[in-house]
Amino acid sequence: MRKKGGIFKKITSVLVALLMVLSTIAISPIKANAATPKGYITISVERFTLGLGYLIEPVKVPFYSGDNGAKILTRLLDDYGLEYRNTGKVDDTSGLVGSTFYLSYIRDDESKKAQIPKYITDQIKKEKGDLYGRQDSDWLGEFDYTYMSGWMYSVNNVFPGYGAAQYKPKDGDVMRWQYTVWGYGTDLGAVSKWSGKGFCKVANKTKLTKQIAEVNSASNSNKLLANKDVKSAYDNANKVMKDMTISKSKVDAATKKLSTAVANFNKPTPTPGKVEAVNGFKVASTTTSSVKLAWSKVSNCTGYKIYRYDTSSKKYKLIKTISNKNTLTYTDAKKSSANTYSYKIRAYKSGSKTQYSAYSDILKATTKPLTPKVTVKSTKTKKATVSWTNTSSRNSGYEVYMATSKNGKYSLIKTTTAKTYTKTKLTKGKTYYFKVRAYKAVDGTNIYGNYSTVKYVKVK
Repeated sequence: MRKKGGIFKKITSVLVALLMVLSTIAISPIKANAATPKGYITISVERFTLGLGYLIEPVKVPFYSGDNGAKILTRLLDDYGLEYRNTGKVDDTSGLVGSTFYLSYIRDDESKKAQIPKYITDQIKKEKGDLYGRQDSDWLGEFDYTYMSGWMYSVNNVFPGYGAAQYKPKDGDVMRWQYTVWGYGTDLGAVSKWSGKGFCKVANKTKLTKQIAEVNSASNSNKLLANKDVKSAYDNANKVMKDMTISKSKVDAATKKLSTAVANFNKPTPTPGKVEAVNGFKVASTTTSSVKLAWSKVSNCTGYKIYRYDTSSKKYKLIKTISNKNTLTYTDAKKSSANTYSYKIRAYKSGSKTQYSAYSDILKATTKPLTPKVTVKSTKTKKATVSWTNTSSRNSGYEVYMATSKNGKYSLIKTTTAKTYTKTKLTKGKTYYFKVRAYKAVDGTNIYGNYSTVKYVKVK
């Protein structure tokens, strides 16, 4: 039998639990959308705080125009044949308790006895809480085990603190539905205005969850799990996921082990006599005048040929032949600052007739903008004028930063395409410190140069 707490506890638990997050009742199933998916998210349903593992292992699911977290969850539960109970509606985004979606229960006729981790039971004892069983052995939901329990969800390891109907999915998100036993999610590592700072720190398992989902949702999932290395890494990953007190380093190690095993399995088998293509072609680093390229070793080749796109001829031209297959970097020097270059690489094998691999994908690299040379003056009351040289027409713009001490916190005060900026409304007689950096916008991302030397001025 469930033990009864005081009236205050009952009222608090009802109000807070209703805000905790998504839930469902056996409403009519949401039909699969025949439209084109807007993207995919990873989703799981977990009972780790009870020591009972998953209800639904991590999987990748599509989402469509108009979808929210509640619709995605209920569609998944329907697909798995799991009944659920909820309050509110899946399409109500008002956030009002009783109107918006809240997941109350999921049918779960688990016969195994819950094994609640010691860190949770210790905290319940510390706070003099009551620990009991389920209200209904066939269901798992709010107020089971304690008066602060229920279903919650996180997105990319953050507990939003609002209903699932208000969550708008983004491609690549990881949504984990987790059962909280004590503290309205603090046993899961949640921190919010209603759960408080919490009593434990739980490692971020977002990447590991996504990696497990990649295996579960792969078209060749059965073949993957038939591979000894993949199966070993996969089993270890699931074991790590279920351990609520495991360290971040072990989570990261499990993620890497599984991703490496899957990558090795999916690596194409080389055709005998054919030169393998170069993998891992990347930009290792850049300066204002150079690009350092790097790649993975090809075992059955003599060396590598590197090509750069020539804007005059509109063709890729050979810029370097590397005759040692163990040399895996090349620095393209004497380049212009704030300029984008495109490269390709292929391996070759010498013989009576030279053989070549396929070209790599095109790799773009942008050199850093030049470092501005800054001067600062105060010729007018409560104003300071910052000017800079050593610029280029290829720069997209400049960022001006200011602080009230040389080693203090610098704040961005202006983004401009000009080469001078006057800061107003300063304090007369006070000294201010300035620095500037240039940037180059490429495909929606800013490539930044180094900060200038800090300059200061005492304001008139």
